[in-house]
This record gives sequence, C-alpha cells and structure tokens, in this order.
Amino acid sequence: MTPSTIAVVEPDDLIRALLERWLTEAGHRVCVATPASLSQVGPVDLVVASVDSPRQAAAFVRGVQGATAAPVLLTSTRFVQRPADPGRLARDMGVREVLGKPYDRATLLAAVARALS
Repeated sequence: MTPSTIAVVEPDDLIRALLERWLTEAGHRVCVATPASLSQVGPVDLVVASVDSPRQAAAFVRGVQGATAAPVLLTSTRFVQRPADPGRLARDMGVREVLGKPYDRATLLAAVARALS
C-alpha cells in the first residue's frame, strides 16, 4: 500500500499534534497547512480540516477546494457525534466525510479510510 499524503488544517495545536501522530502511526504522510497555505503544500490525497461552525463551512470548503482537488474530511465540535445520515451531511457540506469532535483514534482512521476510498 502506498502511503497517502494528508494535509491537516487544524488551528488547535494539541489536536493538530495528535492528528499528526495518529495519521503518521497509521502509515500516512502528513503535512500541516493553513487555509491560506494549502495551495503551496503540493499534491495531497486528502485534506482533514477543522471548521468552527457548520454555518461557515460552505465558504471554508470553497476556499479549500479552490486550493486543492483532494477530497475533504471536515471536523467540528459543532457537528453531531452520530448524525442520522452522515453521508447526507457530507454531501450538503460539499465534502467527502464529516466528523464530530471529540473523536478517538479508531473513529478518525475509519473516517480517513472512507474519505480516501
């Protein structure tokens, strides 16, 4: 299996460090980016990005998609932990996957696997 390259856009230092560790331990290459620097990180297979509010997600997602063609896994503390239809929520937001915070390692890696498939 070729390792995937995942861009992490996470403003919280502790969560970003945890994401880097979990994704690296799972065999992925990780690059840290900001929304403004995302277009400069090079080709990536997935963007894992945090958004403060689902109401602001549309503009944020448009900016990310303008910077890269990679699919997006969007995370937020404002997302319901177990939405009734996560696929619909992701489609409504224009992303591949959504994930409510907090999440554990297994939940993150399962969402990443789905987003990469």
